[in-house]
Amino acid sequence: MDIAFRIYDNCLASGIEAIFGFSIVLLQTNEDVLLTLKFDEILAFMKTRVFEKYKVSVNLSLDYCSTCSSSPCSQIERSDPMNLENAKGEAYRVDDFVQDAVSLKITPFMLDSYAREYEDLIRIRDAHALEVETLRQSNRNFLAQV
Repeated sequence: MDIAFRIYDNCLASGIEAIFGFSIVLLQTNEDVLLTLKFDEILAFMKTRVFEKYKVSVNLSLDYCSTCSSSPCSQIERSDPMNLENAKGEAYRVDDFVQDAVSLKITPFMLDSYAREYEDLIRIRDAHALEVETLRQSNRNFLAQV
């Protein structure tokens, strides 16, 4: 839940472009795994394991972190119960996730240029489809004449 609050805070502070930053960071950090999966496996991965790269396993009884090998863990807020996912001691490095997303600079100008590029690709694809359909129609007309 802490992750959702941090994303929401960032969107309020930086605008809707912040969502693209978080999305791109998740795709980049999981790129190697995503490229090996099929479509239905990707859907399952996105539902359950997308934040796995930011997971920190903490032994609650010893206050020991296996990721940073420190006691207490320096990467998560131990006093914040919102950071702990469940009784097994799973937590997420939310600060690292937010820092990675904020470090990506996505401007409205970039989004507009990507939108124009996409529209140009669609226009080219549609023009090609129209040309193919015109050729098919003329072929039908020639066949009808013979």
